[in-house]
Amino acid sequence: MNRETKRLMARQQMAPEKKQDAVRRSKTKAKRTREKGRVRAYFGSVINELKLVDWPTRAQVRSYASVVFVTLVFVVGLIFLLNLLFSTGVTKLYG
Repeated sequence: MNRETKRLMARQQMAPEKKQDAVRRSKTKAKRTREKGRVRAYFGSVINELKLVDWPTRAQVRSYASVVFVTLVFVVGLIFLLNLLFSTGVTKLYG
């Protein structure tokens, strides 16, 4: 006789109110178990996807970072020059 059969027999011998409580408890427990299973499956699939990612090498990261830095310096310089030009023009115009 397995556990489920024993539980079924115990429920059949209970009073009607206790039966309803037992059914409610078993449903909530099953729901929690399913939710845990979903969360585990989700994180398992996330880990599997991260294993498939083609991560850049250290040299590639340095190269990309240097390109971003040079572009940043260029844009900041351009904005500085435009600001200087416009402020000088406005000062001479309204000055």
